[in-house]
Amino acid sequence: MPATPAVDALRERGAWSSSLDKFAEWGPDWIERCARMTNNLWTTGVLPVKWIQLICIVLNAACTHRNEPAVGRHVQAALNAGATRDEILDTFKGVSELGIHSSPSPCRSCSRKPHKPGCSRRLAQPTPAPHPSSIR
Repeated sequence: MPATPAVDALRERGAWSSSLDKFAEWGPDWIERCARMTNNLWTTGVLPVKWIQLICIVLNAACTHRNEPAVGRHVQAALNAGATRDEILDTFKGVSELGIHSSPSPCRSCSRKPHKPGCSRRLAQPTPAPHPSSIR
């Protein structure tokens, strides 16, 4: 089995999920590349650890991810890195904005409520993404 130093670093840091073990077994080179990409933020020293933890809160609390155990881990790590209660609360306020864009838009002719049946001013439906088998 090839060496996987980035995966090992994630395991040592407690940031590895055992649900990835099978992927590590099946594709150690691929999972190592993914782990290097994940670890890059932590190893460059460009951003302070507190900022990285706040970013991780956003990523894990986002409506597209919703990883509650990771949110809790990163909140505690952010506090340990010097984040204040207000910084963490503002982080959650910011992440709450991510889901707003998927809410129904009000229509002026419908008194700022969601569109009524038969309203001619409904927004166009989004174009569906192509099926993966149709992409060449």
